[in-house]
Amino acid sequence: MPEMNWGRKETIIWPPHQPIYTYGAIFIALVAAGFFVYLRFAIALNPLERYYLPTYIKTSIALSVRSSGKYQVLLVSDASGKAWYALNGNVQSGSTPQANDKPIPLALSDTARQRSMVSLYRGAPTVYQNKPLHAWLQKQIYSGETVASIFEQPLVFGLVALLLQLPFSITKDIRRRKQMKYGRRLKGPILVTPKQFNKAIGGTGIGLKVDQCDKMLRIPLLAEDQHFEIIGDTGSGKTTIIMQMLRQIQARGHSAILYDPGYAVEGFAPTSRAARQLNEAGVEARTLQGFLAHSVKPDAAEQKHFYLVDESSLASTNQMREFLARLGPNDRVLLIGDTRQHQGVEAGRPFEQLQEAGMRTAKLDEIVRQKDPALKSAVEMLAKGQVSAALESLQQQGRVQEIPNAEERIRAIAKAYVESPEKTLIVSPDNASRRELNVAVRQELKANGTLAPEDRTFRVLVQRQDMTGAERTWASHYEINDVVRYSRGSQAIGMEAGSYGTVAAINPAANLLTVEKSSGGEVSYDPRRLTGVSVYREIDREFSVGDRIQFTAPDKTLGVANRDLASVESISPDGRISARLDNDHQIEFDATEHRHFDHGYAVTSHSSQGLTAERVLVNADTGVHPDLLNSRFGYVSISRASHEATLFTNDLAKLSPQLSADVSKTSALEINQSPSISQGIGMGI
Repeated sequence: MPEMNWGRKETIIWPPHQPIYTYGAIFIALVAAGFFVYLRFAIALNPLERYYLPTYIKTSIALSVRSSGKYQVLLVSDASGKAWYALNGNVQSGSTPQANDKPIPLALSDTARQRSMVSLYRGAPTVYQNKPLHAWLQKQIYSGETVASIFEQPLVFGLVALLLQLPFSITKDIRRRKQMKYGRRLKGPILVTPKQFNKAIGGTGIGLKVDQCDKMLRIPLLAEDQHFEIIGDTGSGKTTIIMQMLRQIQARGHSAILYDPGYAVEGFAPTSRAARQLNEAGVEARTLQGFLAHSVKPDAAEQKHFYLVDESSLASTNQMREFLARLGPNDRVLLIGDTRQHQGVEAGRPFEQLQEAGMRTAKLDEIVRQKDPALKSAVEMLAKGQVSAALESLQQQGRVQEIPNAEERIRAIAKAYVESPEKTLIVSPDNASRRELNVAVRQELKANGTLAPEDRTFRVLVQRQDMTGAERTWASHYEINDVVRYSRGSQAIGMEAGSYGTVAAINPAANLLTVEKSSGGEVSYDPRRLTGVSVYREIDREFSVGDRIQFTAPDKTLGVANRDLASVESISPDGRISARLDNDHQIEFDATEHRHFDHGYAVTSHSSQGLTAERVLVNADTGVHPDLLNSRFGYVSISRASHEATLFTNDLAKLSPQLSADVSKTSALEINQSPSISQGIGMGI
């Protein structure tokens, strides 16, 4: 029987007590610095500067030691023997032999010979005052450049090389020191962290990697719950989590929580922008409204589905009720959102009600959008409802400005925007102040020449924000010349999906609208019989090349989502606009046909939900309605910023209590807990 060695073989760590990786990093940095010094000496310095460099360094050091020293300087002379100090224009690379001395690694230049100079030689060793000689070298030979400035750039490069290596070398040295402290490294099985284990073998179920968390958040493979919710602080990475989950599911190709070979995965969102973000994350997605507008196909009813609904807090009760009613017995649903962000425009708060009804929730509360630690701390306070502490923190950071006068405040925000317009967003509570800010910013951009001086006037469509879904079913709430868009269309009245009509007559008593169709002719109907309509007013807006624009409705032909931002690159005489979206996609459209766009420097808080900007300027006017300036406004607007946020207000004393107000919708229904919901899992981010 062969001999067997039990246990684990001890290995040697050498040298035992030295940070060798850090020493290695220092050595590489020194080599890099030496290389850059050589490049500076060989390429950047001219021949005479290279020759005098030892003398220049010596006089620089000797200044603080002694007043004088013995030096040899280079001289040039003509045929008569008259001599001058050699300057940069007198010499070039080469070699000049010297009697009883080593050759000078320089030669007379062609320019010097044209000036009748015939010889180049070293002067006799002479005692010079260090300070005047150093000053002469600095002015005449080195053009004012100091010794320190000659070596500054190479040394900085060397330091950068060291700093780039230190995070890796120090980490390795710390790990190595721990191995020595707690016992020598052994061959064989070793204890690893959950993160290392998951990385090595993939673990089981679905793993969710969250920054600043050593352990992976995992959904067990054997979980039997049918429904999930992902709830999270704004900017905490909800959409990124979905992408992680789907990649793992698709890579494994077997039954798991988010994927089964018999399931069709599809995503929805209440806004077209959120739906597009799901598509960019690898999930085939569309708007929730678009899904509900179409009847279920017979073959699709037999297919098992896994549905993702992002930004669920924006869904209305009717939308959520109709969506859940369409689920088959084997369908799965994952709801994702944040209850502290804005709620939907239409009635209801189903996302919160499902949680209150007992749906279990897993939360990811580590915010990853904010890169500035101080700003991140303030956003975390807002997420927890600690408004006073958050405002105090923002004040201490110098991120709050109090300007009582409205015009001065608008002008200050506009000037702050123009200082650094790239990746900057202005957020305001209402459409009136948003328009004022857009006008002010355009004035500043016109003044500094960023915008072209010529304006083009276009007649755009602005949605009537004063009409709710219920009010759109009553003729009395419409006005003559209102523009109505029929997203679903109606065969009964001859309106195609996506067509437009202009209100020509109103009969409140009979609840009838008469509209003039864009294709010609008029039609009258009871607005209660139609759903999926939007109401607009026609407004004149001026645009220039360089303007920032915001699309106010989705357009599949252009590939734009509602509230997408773009920059105008050109406007043709026939009214065609060429623009570049923030995702760098180039588009061109006829502004007389596609009229759903507006100035995009300032947006409302509700429109900003889902956006990220490096710098955010927030207009917090305490004079607006409390429904517009509240805890949701403060949380959403400040959290849009990844690096810098500044809050402008008219009254700092009133701001804290107003931003502390929780303006949440109430429901007329009391949800009874059903087994299918109470047994579900909720996930919160």
